[in-house]
Amino acid sequence: GHTQEWYVHLTGRLLDRIHVEATDRITATKSQRSWVVASRTDQMVMILDTSGRIEWANDACARFSGYSLQDVRGRPAQSLLQGPQTDAAAIATIVESVLRGEPCRVEFVAYTRDGELRVLEIEGQPLRDDQGRYFQYALISPDITERKRTEAALRESAEYFRALFDESPV
Repeated sequence: GHTQEWYVHLTGRLLDRIHVEATDRITATKSQRSWVVASRTDQMVMILDTSGRIEWANDACARFSGYSLQDVRGRPAQSLLQGPQTDAAAIATIVESVLRGEPCRVEFVAYTRDGELRVLEIEGQPLRDDQGRYFQYALISPDITERKRTEAALRESAEYFRALFDESPV
């Protein structure tokens, strides 16, 4: 019942990535969970407790995973999107960062509810209350699948032309 005002400071870079203008603070009340910024972005945002269990997830997360907030609340975050090609080291990095309350950044092979493989660039930030106590963890996960495909295609064409050049008699 007790409503406590709290402020979450995220880095400018993180805020830019979730399309926030002209502010470096998210203000909300704990009881209302008014994650206005996080709700509106097309990037997946999850708020975890300090043990890594999902407390809140935005609509983009529900669209990607196929699970509603009710379905995922209380589940360990790493259990949500992993599949056969998900790197165990990436999961370990996220889990350790959450438990330690430290930032992290990892590429993560995730799977949609339809089983489609996607590459996410997961960035995690500990959230602190106005006394500086670590009490939640934010994961922001832009989908970088298309960028990775483009990079791979560019690499392949560069290697192809290099091979052509190297084998040329001229």
